[in-house]
Amino acid sequence: MKICDNIFKLAFLKKTLLSLFKISNWTMKKIKKNKKILIAIAIPIIGFSHP
Repeated sequence: MKICDNIFKLAFLKKTLLSLFKISNWTMKKIKKNKKILIAIAIPIIGFSHP
């Protein structure tokens, strides 16, 4: 039973990671078109995370 649970958890994790990868891949394509927007978003984030 525990092995089945672990396999299910791994499968779920893999699915989640794949969908996250697809989302980030799609986001990167959008970002490449909108580099100015990315820079405008990144500067405050970088400034906030590195005081």
